[in-house]
Formats: sequence, C-alpha cells, structure tokens
Amino acid sequence: GEIDAGYPVTKSALAEKGYDIVEGEDESEDEDLFGRIPKLEPDAAREKGKQAFQDGKYDKAIKYWQGGLKHILGSLCSGPEALSNQSLSELDLTLNLNIAMAYMKKEDYQAADRCVDKALARREALPPHLITKALYRKASAQRCMKRLDACLETLKGLLEVESNHAAAKQMQQEVERDWNKQCRDQKKNFRKLFDKLSGEDKQAEEQERHARQALRERCAVRWLQGDVDSETFALGSSPACVEKDWGLALSRTVLWALEQFAVEGHVCVSTEE
Repeated sequence: GEIDAGYPVTKSALAEKGYDIVEGEDESEDEDLFGRIPKLEPDAAREKGKQAFQDGKYDKAIKYWQGGLKHILGSLCSGPEALSNQSLSELDLTLNLNIAMAYMKKEDYQAADRCVDKALARREALPPHLITKALYRKASAQRCMKRLDACLETLKGLLEVESNHAAAKQMQQEVERDWNKQCRDQKKNFRKLFDKLSGEDKQAEEQERHARQALRERCAVRWLQGDVDSETFALGSSPACVEKDWGLALSRTVLWALEQFAVEGHVCVSTEE
C-alpha cells in the first residue's frame, strides 16, 4: 500500500531522469502475439542480446536489451531511494548503448542517437569512463549522419571528461578535416550559385535596358549632345545645375517626365503624331 501511494511520485522522478515509463506489459520471457517486449533479468537480457547481435539478428537483440531495461525500470519503481543506485544506472547505460550499437548496425543513426541520449540523461550517476563511452558512441552516430558540427561539439565534451582519449582525438582530427572540406565546398557552391544568379540578373537588367530604350524612342523627346543622358538622369547621376540655372533644371525635369511616361507605356508626345 505504501509503495502504491508513493508510485506517482516515483514515476515522476523517473520521467525527469529520462526513463521511459511502460505499464501493463506482459512479463513472460517470450514475445507475445502483439509483439510486446518481455521483461528480462538485466544480466540474462545482456547475454541473450549479445548472442542475437553476434548472429546478426539486430532486431531480436534490441528486444532482449529493451526487456532488460523494463526490468531495471521495475526495480527503480520500488522506491525513490533506488534512483541513486549507481549499479542500476550503469546497467541502464550499458543496455542503452548496446541498443544504440544495434541501431548503428541497422544504419538507423537517429535511433542510435536517441538511445545514447537516454543513457546520458542519468549522467550525474555515472562514472567518467562510462560517460566517455556514451559520448563516443553519440559522436559516431552524428558522424554517420553527416552532422559534423554537432559531432565536434560532442567530442569536445568527451575530451573535457577524458583529455587523453586516443580514439576521440583521432575522430576529432578526421571530422575537423571533413568539416573544413565541407565548409570549403559549401562556399564554392554558394559562390557558383551567386555568380549564376548575378549573371542572370545582369542579363535581365540588359534586356530591361533595351526594352526601355525602345520605348524611349517612341517618345518625341530628343536630348541634344552634351545635355542629359536619360539613363544617368534616372539614376540621379546627371550633372547638377547651379542655382541660376533653375529654368534649365525645370525643363530637364519636365522633358524627362514626358520620356518616363513613354517608358511606363503612356506616350504623351509620340514620334508617330
């Protein structure tokens, strides 16, 4: 009765630590007709899963190891004091990392990454060598998913725990090389794309310029040599008039406006009239 009364609190504490709460499952050692995962003693689950893994039966190995996780969860539900049991935390991590390894073999790297995250949710209860083992497996999954920046962050965290981890250093060097190459390739691709778009823009601008020039020619406004260039005037680059030439500035503005109406498709003074 006391355990039942405290179970909601225990369940909440387990959920906060990253355990998956599964209730009402069949506890037989064989999978039932609905494919539900059996609950197995962790040591038995580990050995059965190991044998299935060695036989290349990765799905079966995953089910055995998940059965061991269910048993660990049941043990933790016996009371809040079980949450601080380091042995159970280490067993939980081992089985989760085994499952992650099986998913790696199946090339389901997302699932492998999630399994490692479940193990690392109880990081504070684990010794350093198991933390580095989990982080290395996580980095391996991230590398396979081509998430090189995330992989480097994971390796950085691993080396903060164990600075002389040879395999992590080796992977870090290889991933940094791949990451730098990936960045260079991305820059080249962006440059090619930019050049292509820039060329298309220039081509479109040139076509528009010719179209505007054809429309200007329909207008009766003709600029004299040394007067205003319509293109530069439109860009605001024409020579400025001094204050005493306000009349010239006004006439230029009116003539340019007439020409601009023609460019916009409203010919006020046409050469055809």
